[in-house]
Amino acid sequence: MAAEPQYQRIAALVRGRIAAGDLRAGERLPAIRALAGELGVGRRTVEEAYAELTAEGLLEARHGQGTFVADPARGPARGSGPWVSGHREPIVTSVAVSAGQVLREALRPDRRPDQISFILGAPAADLFPVGELQRALNAALREEGAGALGYEATEGYAPLRAALAHHLLGLGIAAGPDEVIVTSGAQQAIDLALRALTRPGDYVVTESPTYLGILEACEANGVRLIGVPLDDAGMEVERLAPLLAEHRPKLLLTIPDCHNPTGITMSLARRRALLALARSHGLPILEEDAYGELRYGGTPVPRLRALPGGERVIYVSSFSKVMLPGLRLGYLLASGDLHRRILFVKQASDRASGSLVQRAICRCLASRRLRSYLRVVSRRCRERRDAMLAALARELPPGARWTVPDGGLWVWVRLPDGVSALALYAAALAHGVVVAPGGAYFPDGGDPPFVALNFAAQPPERIAEGVRRLGLALRDVLTPRAQAPAP
Repeated sequence: MAAEPQYQRIAALVRGRIAAGDLRAGERLPAIRALAGELGVGRRTVEEAYAELTAEGLLEARHGQGTFVADPARGPARGSGPWVSGHREPIVTSVAVSAGQVLREALRPDRRPDQISFILGAPAADLFPVGELQRALNAALREEGAGALGYEATEGYAPLRAALAHHLLGLGIAAGPDEVIVTSGAQQAIDLALRALTRPGDYVVTESPTYLGILEACEANGVRLIGVPLDDAGMEVERLAPLLAEHRPKLLLTIPDCHNPTGITMSLARRRALLALARSHGLPILEEDAYGELRYGGTPVPRLRALPGGERVIYVSSFSKVMLPGLRLGYLLASGDLHRRILFVKQASDRASGSLVQRAICRCLASRRLRSYLRVVSRRCRERRDAMLAALARELPPGARWTVPDGGLWVWVRLPDGVSALALYAAALAHGVVVAPGGAYFPDGGDPPFVALNFAAQPPERIAEGVRRLGLALRDVLTPRAQAPAP
């Protein structure tokens, strides 16, 4: 068994002293540099230990003062709480905001080498299993020759669909291979479901904020969005009933696990309430789960599809977030009439997904090395998450708050009151760091005081430098406001 990382041993030591009462609420902990020198470890090790304990709510960082034992009586430390959406009432809008500018910025090939980007929705290339994929591709070509390059069935390569059904069993989802449709990434699966189940002018429901790809797919299909706020337990399902009765939406799209961009995971009680409400209104649910296997803590909650009443849930996932984004291979699970309607649209759309890539992924799923790889990626992404949490606590001024995700790739930052995210975006670019302004993630757009930060695409030292630059940019934005004359 691998040795426990040093930062976890330090975190366990501090955790034990808090539990024993040796460290009391409000007590200041040693400075990171001092504790690192005392223990003979690097500063980064102590930062990661403090970040883990902050994520657990045991510590809190106070800007310019240090790190303190959190007081449970004061409620959750900053970084959690029901402030996430910014819009406290449901949003009904006829046109979704275009997220194209943010997406194009994320994929720019001509980025300056000194620029640090926190907006690419994938892990860094140094985490990709290139060797495993190369072996799988070579094996497919060697064993099947030209047969691996021909047209495939619209629903996908049969052995891959069987392998995916087996994989889903490990996630608690009972599925047959004939319910699986292979797609060109999760994005195509979302688009296919919208095209199969809605018409221009129909209403659909989603979280507010939500994944950029959902907003773009809804805009491209001409549907009208109902955006429902989030809190720390996920979509506020209790707000849904009157909206469903008034607008009669045709589909609900949700990201219950490791939500993009907030990192929040929906509670079990909310999931059950959502399923019951959808069933009573005959409303299909699309569950997007591209990040669900990238978990860093917390208690796993059953997928919507796995719960009683989940039979009408369309489950969507992808290999882009945990393997190789450029493969563009995803899948959906749907039953009965939903499966038939989506398969018809898939056949009319692109006939079939790439056959060689399907065979390679099938071999990867059959390999035990893939499971080991997922554990490595989760561990590395957690280290990067902790590095970002530590940097945010160190660099951002008072008034900033952020989520502490238990999975996925994103931290969602609420800016100090009155700060424009668009102004911060411009100031950050001037400092050589790229962030995603929060308005791109809301159905009604605007300039809410949020930014989204992907922590997985950069190594810890680049995260520290990028957040340092972001802190400077935020102070630039705050300074003119502080100097403005009183009315």
